[in-house]
Amino acid sequence: MAWAEAGVLKAINVNKVFAGGCRVKIWIPNSFARLNNQTGAI
Repeated sequence: MAWAEAGVLKAINVNKVFAGGCRVKIWIPNSFARLNNQTGAI
């Protein structure tokens, strides 16, 4: 459940940044693909 909580907190913080007038780019890694080494990442 820690991952779900982290996702909720990230969404709240991003909304605060947007409310301040900033632009952000969010990169969401696919953890399962990385674990399976399907992304080519080490």
